[in-house]
Amino acid sequence: MTERCDIEFDGIEQALKQVNALTGPSETHGIVCGVICAGQRMNGRTWLETVMGAMDIQNSALKEQRGVLFSLYQQSSEQLQDFSFGFSVLLPDDETDLGMRAQALSDWCRGFLSGLGLAGINMDNGQLQECEEALQDFSEIAKLEHAGLSATNNDEESYMHIVEYVRMAVLLVYTVLTAKQNRQISMGEGELLH
Repeated sequence: MTERCDIEFDGIEQALKQVNALTGPSETHGIVCGVICAGQRMNGRTWLETVMGAMDIQNSALKEQRGVLFSLYQQSSEQLQDFSFGFSVLLPDDETDLGMRAQALSDWCRGFLSGLGLAGINMDNGQLQECEEALQDFSEIAKLEHAGLSATNNDEESYMHIVEYVRMAVLLVYTVLTAKQNRQISMGEGELLH
């Protein structure tokens, strides 16, 4: 059984649909986590502008869903800072078709890499050398085709192992970037790692 976020997948999915977002819940959560790992601290409006892009922030549907969407950011930030490894990836529940869950995991990885990029992390300049292999794996997971997956015990077990790998790799990226950022702050080089 995969671990679930405290954040409700269906609730986030519904909120994103109501505001006509271009990303689903898993990809959006990946973006949020990438941005947070990169050291970006945002208020509700900034987070919504970052994730929703050029969308009209005054949109009435967005106003109604603002609290739900901001809770995604807030809870993700809290989970990443939790020293008891309480972080989990926002994915559909275990009753969902394996192919759909695997696609959501690919979307999550793509979102995470996008979030790092949005926050100004350049993966080609050695900023994440300690995490290079994991981020390359994320890139490969993001490209996977899921049409041929079936709900066999082997496929389910493989999926659960990949989810756990992604979860732990995110915590590694967060730890590495936070340590680098803290070193820069203590050396007086600025607040953000860019």
